[in-house]
Amino acid sequence: MSTSAGRDATWPRAGGTSALLGGLVDDAAVFPPGSSPLPQAVADHRRHRAAPYAGCVGPLLVRAGDAAATAALLHQHERLEVSLVVRPGSDPGTLPTAVDQLQREGRAVVRGLELPVADPITLRPLLDLRVPLWLEVSRGRLQQDLDAVTAAGAHAKLRTGGLAQDDVPPAALLAELVVGSVSRSLRFKLTAGLHHAVRAVDPTTGLDQHGVANVLVATALATAGAPVDDVRAVLDERDGAVLRQAVAALSAADVDRLRGSFASFGCCGVTDPLSELGVLLEDLLPSTHLELT
Repeated sequence: MSTSAGRDATWPRAGGTSALLGGLVDDAAVFPPGSSPLPQAVADHRRHRAAPYAGCVGPLLVRAGDAAATAALLHQHERLEVSLVVRPGSDPGTLPTAVDQLQREGRAVVRGLELPVADPITLRPLLDLRVPLWLEVSRGRLQQDLDAVTAAGAHAKLRTGGLAQDDVPPAALLAELVVGSVSRSLRFKLTAGLHHAVRAVDPTTGLDQHGVANVLVATALATAGAPVDDVRAVLDERDGAVLRQAVAALSAADVDRLRGSFASFGCCGVTDPLSELGVLLEDLLPSTHLELT
């Protein structure tokens, strides 16, 4: 499963945690199943930002309609990193106002706008904001939506979990997303369901869920030119030792390429996947970077 055996220095000696896991987990605390109240989510996010694992944490994800309420919880010049999420059926036309509300007086820095794939007329004023735009593709129109994302000059997003098993896309579809994004030179992010380092049945929900390490290794294979079937096989892998070995064999260049494609994933409990990754990748990562207590 190695993508670069013998080519150059492996990543633990050339960048470590910041290279492989830097900004990997977006804080989706306000979204189900966590559903934290907004004031609690902001307070918890500040604690994540002050923790040893802070480098692994991306922006706080908030609903676009909560932009003003979020701004009211922030301090002047705090520059908290935030991404705004527009759910299906909501009006993306409110995003310019939402961005202004958050960035006024330096309270926040808006790092991304996330919304479903939309027509070019809807997207035009959003592109003018010069904030990275992430368009959520649909499972039934994956290839067409990826083409639309490419045409818009945006990035791709796929929902990988939810409250029912039907919300979890099969490995074959996720593999198509990974390979399709890489082949189009698109960055992609995932949202929901990635609570574990390795593919497993979640003991709380009983749902079969994708693993973060699976996606990292699968993306590395895709960026090395592997076909969809090989990528799918990695996404289906349930042996943590196999994935650990594959991660250890990555070169620094492999890590740069895979993270150039796999940007991040949203999780309502950011320490859940980080804790498991710390155990899985023990001795490969500086331990203080994933010290969660």
